[in-house]
Amino acid sequence: MGQEYKIEWKMPGGYDPSNLLNKLSSPIGKGMAEIYNYSVETDGFYFLDNLVDQKVAGAAFKRFVDEALGYEGVVTIADFFNTSLDELEGKATRCRHPDEDVPDDSDPQIQTECVGAPSLQRE
Repeated sequence: MGQEYKIEWKMPGGYDPSNLLNKLSSPIGKGMAEIYNYSVETDGFYFLDNLVDQKVAGAAFKRFVDEALGYEGVVTIADFFNTSLDELEGKATRCRHPDEDVPDDSDPQIQTECVGAPSLQRE
């Protein structure tokens, strides 16, 4: 069983993901094992890490997040691993580009880094 994520962002009309997809490494590893899989949807990306090769899957995941942040200053990343739909509320991580200003009224209790993504900051 893998780990599934949704990278939610406001995708512009006519968005073409071909440049992003051409930058991805092969999702197929040794022995024809699927390392990761993805889907481009109208509300963002779905990403499945099959827990085969963390280095390859992590690099691909980071490309998807960076792509979204390139268009939208803030993205939401939901982790669906061992989580029912009823439990998802409140479990998403909102990340922002490190150059984005933090609003003065932001919650001081929220951490400032997204786990596993050093170029991102938790909102």
